[in-house]
Amino acid sequence: MAVWEQCYSKTLKFEGGFQKNYQDKGNWTGGKIGAGELRGTKYGISAASYPNVDIASLTQEQAIEIYRRDYWDALKLSSITSNRIAWKIFDIAVNCGRMTAAKMLQESVGVVADGLIGNITLQAVNNADIVKLMNDIVTQQQKHYEEIHNENNDWAFRGWMLRAEETAPELA
Repeated sequence: MAVWEQCYSKTLKFEGGFQKNYQDKGNWTGGKIGAGELRGTKYGISAASYPNVDIASLTQEQAIEIYRRDYWDALKLSSITSNRIAWKIFDIAVNCGRMTAAKMLQESVGVVADGLIGNITLQAVNNADIVKLMNDIVTQQQKHYEEIHNENNDWAFRGWMLRAEETAPELA
């Protein structure tokens, strides 16, 4: 089964410290540029998703607690046998949202993409060819980034695409 500590540690390498970029809709409590307060993002925890969290004061330990509760556990990633696949879905969830990550996984294994990971999805994932599944997820992730890419997030696009290409072979 997937190992939580290895997975969150790898994602923390992508998710840096505090940033308060006016052009990042995730930094706004309203989820849109100029909507609500500009509070920023830290460790991948955004003001858009967590408008009541003091993002600037968020500790790494608090971020890890949020990761575990709201991403890893909510997506049932401990039930995935491949550490690499569990990490990839966790990382996508932190970067793109839980529903997006769940649907990418479901589309990649050919089950109904309802965004709710249950026994059918988990069985399909755990019976899948890991290399093919990883390639399918990477393709889904790249497609998602291409679809949301615009002039306001152009500064992040290259980093997103590099992140999508990461397949975590060291977690095998």
